[in-house]
Amino acid sequence: MTGKKRPLKGSSNFEYMIVKNGYFVDKSLFIKEFYYSDDQTLLITRPRRFGKTMNLSMLEHFFDIQKPDSKNLFDGLQIMRDSAFCETYQNKHPVINLSLKSVRGNDWKECYEILIETIINAYRKHIYLLDSNKLTSFDKSSLERIMNGVAKEREYKISLFLLSSLSS
Repeated sequence: MTGKKRPLKGSSNFEYMIVKNGYFVDKSLFIKEFYYSDDQTLLITRPRRFGKTMNLSMLEHFFDIQKPDSKNLFDGLQIMRDSAFCETYQNKHPVINLSLKSVRGNDWKECYEILIETIINAYRKHIYLLDSNKLTSFDKSSLERIMNGVAKEREYKISLFLLSSLSS
């Protein structure tokens, strides 16, 4: 990551931007703002190309328990000045990062099928839950049906709520 910074276009992936030494506006203190927010829902409204997806990617790399190697991505960023916060929260939480950008189609049926695939892929990122001794056999069975794409429509309707409750 030494050398001259360069503009990188087309990627909203925080890791890619840092590893490839791209220009990155340090918004890492947003992590603390996000974490300490008392709001039950955080709505981020900014114009197109303002960095919303990049910020979500940054949050994912900071908090995700499955990305312990991402700690070095934050070297030199403002968030690292708060070592107590980083020690307490960095890479200590399961993260569900779900983008609906690709859910497009010619009709509702096609969109629905792509949405289901998006949910299935999100579940497969948390396959480790099947090894958890904290989950009931009923919970594991629900996880497997969704991961295998054989769940019923009502299961998909509550799938994100289920995944977030089982991941905590």
